[in-house]
Amino acid sequence: METLISSFLLIFFAEMGDKTQFLALIFATRYKLYQVILGISLGIVFNHGLAVLVATFLSSFINIGILKIIAGVMFLLFGFESFILRIENDDKEDIRGKFGAIFTVALCFFIGELGDKTQITAMSIVFTGKNPILVLIGTTLGMIFVSLFGIIVGKIIKGKIPKNLMKKISGVCFITFGIEALSKSIPSQYLTFINTTAFSIICMMTMLLIYFKNKSVKKNL
Repeated sequence: METLISSFLLIFFAEMGDKTQFLALIFATRYKLYQVILGISLGIVFNHGLAVLVATFLSSFINIGILKIIAGVMFLLFGFESFILRIENDDKEDIRGKFGAIFTVALCFFIGELGDKTQITAMSIVFTGKNPILVLIGTTLGMIFVSLFGIIVGKIIKGKIPKNLMKKISGVCFITFGIEALSKSIPSQYLTFINTTAFSIICMMTMLLIYFKNKSVKKNL
């Protein structure tokens, strides 16, 4: 029980005010409550489960740097997708839509937390000889409770801010997280002026394409 409580408290206070809460807030404005909670739970269980496995068996086989680059790219893709104008029918939500939302949240939290301090904390606790199952339960609960704060705020502001504006704000947040993740995980020798400029041009061209696509959609409304 001591292991479970200490794991919970370490993660809870470590993540308070971190990007985890902001991600939960963003998803809470886009998806239903049960989809966000279930997605976060699945993503964190698999993420921290991986941390426990890595700490126990696989520490020499997984390149965290590559996974963090993938996380950065995913955040960028989520960000760009948020700016795409879509014609939605709120009266219809098929099973693919439901599970698509859960999968999106789970995948985002799973990859987004790879190599993050919470995953490293979970690994470190296991390294001290604590029960890995109790560590997994404690750290997962800590992440879920921290995320609930973001979800509550997201649900409060959801009806007060226009949906399109909220999507754009979430897009900016995702792109910011993506750029931050890439800048911290890509080796410094590759962060040259030419590469950075090329990356900026690609991002601007992507936003320009989205702008013209949205313009075309508006004409067809």
